[in-house]
Amino acid sequence: CGTGLCAPLLRPMARHLVGVDLSPRMLQIAQARGMYDDLLCSDIVASMQGRNADIDLLVAADVFVYIGSLEAVFEASKQALRPGAHLAFSIEADEGADFTLLPTRRYAHAIGYIERLAAGHGFALVECERRSVRDNLGQEVPGWVVLLQRERD
Repeated sequence: CGTGLCAPLLRPMARHLVGVDLSPRMLQIAQARGMYDDLLCSDIVASMQGRNADIDLLVAADVFVYIGSLEAVFEASKQALRPGAHLAFSIEADEGADFTLLPTRRYAHAIGYIERLAAGHGFALVECERRSVRDNLGQEVPGWVVLLQRERD
């Protein structure tokens, strides 16, 4: 959840809003926003392990840029999401390899890689939009905003 910038957008839609971040400092800032029901200091994959398909929506805005291989994230997301539930996220665009560590120390991912992971883990592509995902020193960073739906069993 970082500092909780998405919380004001998600709160009106949520019965129960949980934020997850590795950094206690980020969680303190998120807590000050007063939008979350729970905040967990945890790794994204660890926070979903052991869940039994009880989540309606997972949002990872500007999160996957800190993770190279997304295999474990997709596997844990499948376990955590109810059939028919959604996974929404942004990625920085890579035109070559599945994922690449950039000089910014952030990862970029190829949309083909995302499509293969989705298909291999039981997700249907609902929407995929090419757009700038952030600003870096006055330059727009090209990326993708993706919405997947967990297929029904």
